Amino acid sequence: MRLLAVAFAVFASGCGDDRVETTGSTREAIINGATSPASQDATVMLLTNGGFACTATLVAPNLVITARHCVASDLDETNPCGPVRADLPASAFSVAMGGSATSANAVGHGVKVFTESTTNLCGFDVALVQLDKDIVGARVARVRFDALAKGTDVTAVGYGSTRTGEVEAPSRMQRSTKVVAVGPSSQQWTPASGDPIAFEVPAGDLATGESTCFGDSGGPLYDQNGDLVAVTSRGIDGECSDRPSIFATLAAHETLIRDAAKGAGHELDTDATGSDPPADESDPGVDSEGTAHRATGQARAAASTGCAATPSPATSPSALALFLVLFGTIAVSFRRRS
Repeated sequence: MRLLAVAFAVFASGCGDDRVETTGSTREAIINGATSPASQDATVMLLTNGGFACTATLVAPNLVITARHCVASDLDETNPCGPVRADLPASAFSVAMGGSATSANAVGHGVKVFTESTTNLCGFDVALVQLDKDIVGARVARVRFDALAKGTDVTAVGYGSTRTGEVEAPSRMQRSTKVVAVGPSSQQWTPASGDPIAFEVPAGDLATGESTCFGDSGGPLYDQNGDLVAVTSRGIDGECSDRPSIFATLAAHETLIRDAAKGAGHELDTDATGSDPPADESDPGVDSEGTAHRATGQARAAASTGCAATPSPATSPSALALFLVLFGTIAVSFRRRS
């Protein structure tokens, strides 16, 4: 799969308008990153047809969570919201472990893929892959489902590529940063040089400061306790340095994640990760084997406008219509590789 350069428009539609000052850097992979320690070994490399494509996280001994676009075989490359037209078969996926993981040491192979039913990616860029066996002795990340607040300290981890000529040498890196916005909201990012860049954070997504780059798609965002709170989705344009990163929150997909873990034979510990969500028989999602799942209300809200399900008093219907018409003017890149 090749790197997806996609586009979307940003329009201040009454979801909030905060300016974010930034600092710059010059390297790829996790920007200004440090080596990821063994304590982050739940973070694994996701291989597609034997090649490095994305990052993922073990949430059970035989279940990884990654980005929805990482499991797609066909999606609209002109829009960060998709739609996803088709997915790869589960058998296309495998994982490799360790800070210097390579495709030569795959330890598990996919047997089932779980996604929400929608083909939209904004607010829904989450997927899970069940493996053919438990990885004995593997570190598993604890999942946190409660929402994060702006200003929360977090750490992004990924296998983004470091290049030497034409040779890619992925290694797992980490970067401490902060949540700078929680969707739905409209933002402005001010680079070290140049004019402010407007961008949208849909419901179900959050933004952090400079952190991820290509190859980090699907990688974890950990809180200060090391709990998994979100997965890497995309950037706001084709650059990584001196740009924010957009993540899909797990809070918006609790039912999907719990159902996938249960289906994999490792039901999540309710006491450790929060209370069970209320039953909701509407809006079923479907995994690759046809199993139904339900999207949460927050994620469903993202599907309607990419910002908020119901316009705020400051947002007129015509403004929302213009936002949808303009969808397509600013380059954005998913963080997927190859």
